[in-house]
Amino acid sequence: MYNSLSISKYFVRKALETKTPITPYKLEFLVYFAHGWYLAIDGRCLIDEKIEAWKHGPVIVSMNRFYKDKKNLKKHSSSEILKESVQEFLNGIWAYYGHLNEVEMQSLCLEHNTPWDLSYKKSSGHLVIDNEVIKKHYKLLHLCHPEFCDEDDPISVVA
Repeated sequence: MYNSLSISKYFVRKALETKTPITPYKLEFLVYFAHGWYLAIDGRCLIDEKIEAWKHGPVIVSMNRFYKDKKNLKKHSSSEILKESVQEFLNGIWAYYGHLNEVEMQSLCLEHNTPWDLSYKKSSGHLVIDNEVIKKHYKLLHLCHPEFCDEDDPISVVA
């Protein structure tokens, strides 16, 4: 498992390399999607933090605090080294979601019966989204979308 900031900083570097606009919310959604797909495909958590259901979508509190100061978007070096297989996996997440803006990503998260929807309905604001709920959701997406089952697709390559 990794710290969410290590994963987010990888995506910041990808955004800089590809000259793709990046915002704190977009980063949070990317890490959330990566965590969900990793749970579904590998069965293990990608990040070592809980994800909460807030009014406008899933939130990783440490990231939310760190990126409140948008200057931190320029801080993309991380002391944590990501395994090569994880970097390949994250490249796949970037290839699939990186072109979307934060509003498009948010709409994916807020759809009916998503982990956020199922958790937020039960709460008055800030409820942890259970990893088993996230895993079940992304496993179902994995089964329904054969492109995620292709051996050549980096999203499905997790060691």
